[in-house]
Formats: sequence, structure tokens, C-alpha cells
Amino acid sequence: MPERAHELARMLALPDASQVTAEQMAYRGKVKADIEAAEPVDEERAA
Repeated sequence: MPERAHELARMLALPDASQVTAEQMAYRGKVKADIEAAEPVDEERAA
């Protein structure tokens, strides 16, 4: 699992995850997008 995926999992596991700031939401969204953007590249190479 990528390091950023661990970061995301750690953030989502926080007890106050439902009360994050807009900045945290933006960063979380960016990390999630980076992870999702990285995954299809691997699938294309394998195909």
C-alpha cells in the first residue's frame, strides 16, 4: 500500500474525521485523487 494510502487511512480513522477543516478536506481529496490516478496506470501497463 502506498505511503499516502496509509496517511489517508490514518486520517479517516481519526475520531474527529467528520469535523475536519476545509484545508484538511482539500488535502485528503488531493491524496485520494493521487492514489486513484496512480492505480489505472498500472492496469494499463498490465493490459
